[in-house]
Amino acid sequence: MKNYEAWLKLNKVEIKLDEAKSKNKRTGI
Repeated sequence: MKNYEAWLKLNKVEIKLDEAKSKNKRTGI
C-alpha cells in the first residue's frame, strides 16, 4: 500500500505540472 500511496502522490504532482504547462500554452507564456 505504501508504494501505491507514493505512486498517487507522484501522479498528483505530474498532473499539477501538466496543468501548469497547459495554462502557460493558453496564455502564451
